[in-house]
This record gives sequence, C-alpha cells and structure tokens, in this order.
Amino acid sequence: MNLTLIGASTIADHHLRSAGSLRAIRNLIAEGKIGKALSLRVFHAVELPIHLQGWRLDNPVAGGGMIADLTVHNADTARFLLGEGPVSAVPHMDATGLGQGVEDSAMSVWVMPSGAMVFSHESFTHLFAASGLEVHGSEGSILVRSVLSQEPVGKIDLITAQRTARIEYDRSALYENVMRNFCVAMAGTAKPAASGRDGVKSLKIACAVRDAARTGQCQTVNYGETR
Repeated sequence: MNLTLIGASTIADHHLRSAGSLRAIRNLIAEGKIGKALSLRVFHAVELPIHLQGWRLDNPVAGGGMIADLTVHNADTARFLLGEGPVSAVPHMDATGLGQGVEDSAMSVWVMPSGAMVFSHESFTHLFAASGLEVHGSEGSILVRSVLSQEPVGKIDLITAQRTARIEYDRSALYENVMRNFCVAMAGTAKPAASGRDGVKSLKIACAVRDAARTGQCQTVNYGETR
C-alpha cells in the first residue's frame, strides 16, 4: 500500500482538518475546557447539490453511496478531534429518495478506546438541514453549527457551569490552508495535516460501517498495518 500516493489524494478528502473551526474545537478539547470527552455527535446530513449528483447516487463501483462520500469525512473529523479512532461500529443505512442501488442515508454509533461514544449521521436527502457537531464532556459541552463545509463558516459555543462563550477562530480559506500545509510538509519542515495513514484509517472506518449495516452485526474496525 503506497501511503505517499494515498496522502496526496487525502489532502482533498480531509480538508476539514485544515479548517480553523475544527482546529479551535480540537484545542478546546486538548486544553481540558470540557473535562474528559464523553461523547461526540456529528451530523453531516444535508442535501447533495445537483452538480455533485450522478455516480454518487447510482454507481457503487465508482465509490457511489453516502458512506463512501460522507462517512469518511465524519470518521476523520472524529479521529482529528478526539485523537483516537473507533474500535467498533453499529449502524443502519437506507435509500430514502435519491440512492439507486446505493445508500443515501445512514446513522451509526462508534466506540472509542477511551470509552467515548460517537454518533455519526450522514445523508444526501436532508434539504433543510445544516451540518454541525457537538462534543460533550464531564465539565462542559461544545456546540457547533454549519462548520462541516468547504467554506470557513459556522459558529462555536463553549458551554460550562460558568458561562456560555462564543469561540472565535481563523476563517482563512480551507483549501488554501490545505495546500499551504501540504507544501510545508513536502519541504520537510512540518507534518501534513492529513497523512496517507489518516486516509486509510478513515476509509477502514467507513468500510466497517458499511459492512455492519449490510450484515446487521456490530463490526470491529481493523486498521491492520496502518496502526
């Protein structure tokens, strides 16, 4: 498995790591602002834009289906924010209006090594919904709206016993950040925002979700040599 080549394609698929919003959320968690992280809810259930429809809705061989398109993003987001990857997944998937031979909606629950739980919701059919996430900890919560986007938008609220605070963050363009980080990594002066191993691990999580949904049985996520 050529992780260098996979890393080159990963910079596009895992652009959210370069969003100032997600970096701010990760810092809040790492700094202990919400205490011990207990659960993460990621909702990436939105409308698939017309210009992106096509093979995503009817061609599983080409990588069609919502799990291959969106669950990988949620998987990488969870790994990036919590610093660990799930060990098991229990999901359900369905075709609810757009999918033709592929799923267009799914929900799943993942368990992290630390015991934290992740709820992941993805869909192509939710015309009036917004993306976002919630991180709940022993001493606070982070409520986030509309940040799972290619644009540097959305709001972040940190809620603790003391107060509710709106968190400001870097709103520079995501893909400019992606390419800047990639060039710095290629120069050998920093690590890439997302490596080939990150790409493989997110794909393995998505595959476990799909296999569990197809079989109706909880699946262990096998990362193999990518650990």
